[in-house]
Amino acid sequence: MEVFVRPEAMRIGPGEDGATLAGTVDSLLFNGANSRVLVRTTGGALVEVADPAADGEGTQVQVSWPAQKALCFPRAAA
Repeated sequence: MEVFVRPEAMRIGPGEDGATLAGTVDSLLFNGANSRVLVRTTGGALVEVADPAADGEGTQVQVSWPAQKALCFPRAAA
């Protein structure tokens, strides 16, 4: 199963009613109002979050999103 969540639906910090992943800020991509944070999860995945208020690289964070914003797809056969 693969899960897709738009970067705009994710936030840095604990969620109240949705899903949460732990990770480390990998890099910050500054582009005005469209700034992004790349978070490397403990599982090794790189997650893009549209939350420019995150701390600097190397910071331990939680990424959260409302459960209703996630779309699930079956994993493609190899």
